[in-house]
Formats: sequence, C-alpha cells, structure tokens
Amino acid sequence: MSTIRGVIFHSRLDYIEKHIDGGTFKKNGEKLSPPARQVLFDQVFLASKYPFEMLKELDKILPEITSEAPEPLFRKIGRDFAQTLLDRYFFNYIEAQKPHKFLHQFQRLYDNLWDFGRYELMSGETQKVQVRLTYEEEVHPEYHWFMEEFFKAGVEICSGKNVSVSRISNNAGNEESQVYQISWR
Repeated sequence: MSTIRGVIFHSRLDYIEKHIDGGTFKKNGEKLSPPARQVLFDQVFLASKYPFEMLKELDKILPEITSEAPEPLFRKIGRDFAQTLLDRYFFNYIEAQKPHKFLHQFQRLYDNLWDFGRYELMSGETQKVQVRLTYEEEVHPEYHWFMEEFFKAGVEICSGKNVSVSRISNNAGNEESQVYQISWR
C-alpha cells in the first residue's frame, strides 16, 4: 500500500477550512472509512505518512460536500496549495523569477514533501521541461488535476508567463507513470 505525506492532506483540509463549514464536513465525513475518519478528524501531521487510499476517500467526497464539479475543484486546490508551498519552501525561486530552478529543486525535495511515487525531471531547458511521476498504483483523476494545476501555478508564481501543462500518459507494467510537459515564456 502506497503512502503520502500529511502535507498533501492539508491541501484539502485548508480548502475545507476556508470554504466549508465544519458541520457539513463532519456530517459527510460519515462516508469515510473509520480509519480515514479518525485521522482526518483528529490531527494530520505534515511530515507523517498516511495511506494514499485515505486521500482517495477524501477526494471522492469533496465534490459532494462543495457541490462543485470535480475538475475545477481539484485544480483550485492545486493552485491554492502551490501558493502555500512555494511561499514556504521555494521563496528564493519566486524572488529570482526562475521557474526551471523551482522544478529542479522540487525534484530534490519531493521525497521529503510528498513521498508518493517517484519524481524525475527528464529534460529541462530554461523554458520547457518534462517531469515524470511514477506511482506503484493507479491514481485517481482528481489527483492528476491537482498535480497539473500545482505545476502550472508553481511556474506562474515563479514569473512564468503563458504556462502550459499537458499530461502524457504512458503506463507500463504494474506502475502508473505520468509525464507532464511544462512550458512557459
């Protein structure tokens, strides 16, 4: 079973805190498994590892709670999370206006921040890169939308203009591999 760091859960919990009243979330939390409910309604630690399955459960009920369509919802969460994470861990690249440096540094910090799958910067020009994320299990669409928008917003925050992120799927064997083509001016 794959795990993911609590910081990713916080991207969703921060959104819930800003946009949903606690009673609505608790009421809909009954749809979660008992282990997921216990973790999410107790305390999620940023650096702790949690089963990826719990994130899938949370992502499944969020559109029901918010009455928002899933894709725009998870893109919004990805964008908000990019702002939070870049302000905290990548401020130097925001100040330097170096999107490609952010993506390179993200590779170095990925295991410590995410710890879900593998991140590989496959090619990197100054204004165009390919990033491969490889997972040991199938990843739900909401997570892909979240990641696409996270990358797009991250590059924009570091002063990239006309940012384009396209996902190229190339699954192999028992792993899921996603390649993101990211370009900007």
